[in-house]
Amino acid sequence: MRLSFPCICFFFLALSGACKRPGAVEESPVALKSHGASVNRLAVDLNGRLWVASSEADGTVQWPVYLSSLPTRFFLSTYEQGKFSVVSNNFGAVQELAIDGNNALWCLAEGLSVRRNGQVTKVYAPAVNTFLSDMAIDAENGVWAGGYGTGLIHADRQLKVTQLTRENAGLPSQSIGAVHAAPDGSVWVAFGEAKGIGRYRGGQWTFFNAGNSPVRSQVMSICTLGDRVWMAVMPDYTGSNLLSFDGKSWTAQRMNDGNGNSIDGFSQLKMKSGKNRIWMAYYPPHNQQDWRCRFMSFDGNIFNTVSEIPDNAYIGDFSIDIAGSRIWLALSDKGLFSLEEKAL
Repeated sequence: MRLSFPCICFFFLALSGACKRPGAVEESPVALKSHGASVNRLAVDLNGRLWVASSEADGTVQWPVYLSSLPTRFFLSTYEQGKFSVVSNNFGAVQELAIDGNNALWCLAEGLSVRRNGQVTKVYAPAVNTFLSDMAIDAENGVWAGGYGTGLIHADRQLKVTQLTRENAGLPSQSIGAVHAAPDGSVWVAFGEAKGIGRYRGGQWTFFNAGNSPVRSQVMSICTLGDRVWMAVMPDYTGSNLLSFDGKSWTAQRMNDGNGNSIDGFSQLKMKSGKNRIWMAYYPPHNQQDWRCRFMSFDGNIFNTVSEIPDNAYIGDFSIDIAGSRIWLALSDKGLFSLEEKAL
């Protein structure tokens, strides 16, 4: 499951030299193009260039007053060396951005596409009433993607597409909530409808569910740390919401905020692997009084909440650079923030 995001607007960002303190978020001065502006999705390429997907309500269009929102224009831009550049002002609604080992930009926006050498190629268009919502890039620069009703889509380096489904691969569900490509070459997939998780390796599937593992509820996000694959899950009757698997044995535990307070659940969650820890952005359940977005790290043993994130910030996305030393965060209308992982 991916974090949702509000309707957002393209902005111009200027970074100035700010004093850094250990563990602190480096706040970036932001000049917004219009009120309500907010970044959508982020990706940092191999040269350290930041790619930004954003959007704005198109106020030039005549629209009935009884409708609550205007048509939306979507943008793709880059940020490097203190400058923003617009790459496209007619881009699609982006669900995910990712960079492969050849520095090509992959995008989920009304399907799967790739931008190589300045040229955009549409790789896969989902069928009617289906959509892609998550993707991962493997060590061979193949892309794996899935979403509602799509099964698992694979595009190789030559852009040949293979679709694995309930019918041709025996998947327990046609819908996929999360995709992760592990360093060992395996691909991990969280199936919708709480149908467990699957590992695809060497052309063979292994499925894990309540019958053979602690995976008893919906898996929301997957990543790797060390020799273990980690999965954030909706809490089950044991209270566990973080599972890990090393290929032989499972562990199950309940997350905490690093201050002794247990995290009983979340309504939305995204986690990614950093240099030596996992990073997580999550929202508590809707029924909790304090429903603020949190950002925290986990090194395999200890959780740490990043307290410098502004109150009421909505983390639409975050991206980690290739060195694993800098993390960029999209904080909705509060703009773009960054922090240094080595300082935490």
